[in-house]
Amino acid sequence: MFLVRRATIGDLDGLVRVHVDTWKTTYKGILPDEFLDRLTYAGRRDQWVRILSGPDMKYLFVAEDESGFPGTNVECASKVVGFASGGPNRDKDGQYKGEVYAIYILKDYQGKGLGRSLFTRVSGALLEDGFDSIKVWVLTDNAAARRFYEALGGKLVESRYIKIGGASYEEVAYGWPDARILARFTPE
Repeated sequence: MFLVRRATIGDLDGLVRVHVDTWKTTYKGILPDEFLDRLTYAGRRDQWVRILSGPDMKYLFVAEDESGFPGTNVECASKVVGFASGGPNRDKDGQYKGEVYAIYILKDYQGKGLGRSLFTRVSGALLEDGFDSIKVWVLTDNAAARRFYEALGGKLVESRYIKIGGASYEEVAYGWPDARILARFTPE
C-alpha cells in the first residue's frame, strides 16, 4: 500500500536517499558513470535541508511504502520511495506560471502509478494557488520520462542546453497551458 502526502522535515533522510539513488539509476547511460559515482547522501543533504525550510515546501510531496522494507532495519523516514516538487516557473517566461521541478521514484517502485499520483498532487497544489499553466524540464535522452509526460498530455514546448558535471546536455520542456486537464489523471 502506498501513501502520497506532503513532505515534512522528518522525510529528510528518505528524500536524500531517493534523490541520490534515483539519479544513479535514472541517468546511468545518460550521464557519465564517474559523475554518478561521486553522488553521495552527504552531498545532497544540505540541498534538502534548504528545500525543506524554503517557500516551495508546500509543493513537495512524497510517496511512502506503508509496508516499509520488510526484513530490514530501515527507519520509518526511509519508507519514502519517491518524491515530486514544484513551484513558480523558474524561467519567468510568462507562458507557464508553474513548474514541476523534479519527480523521482526508486526503480523498484516505478510502474505502480506513483509517478502519476505524485505529478497530479504537485500540479493540483500549484493549480490551487493560481498556477494554471505548468511545465516540466526533462533531459532529452531520458526516454522513459518523456513518454510519461506525453502520456499525461504534455506537449513539447521548448529545448535548451544545461550544464551537469561540467558537460552540456540538452533538455526539453513539456507544457500544459491549461493545467486543469491534469485532474483527469488523478488516481481515485
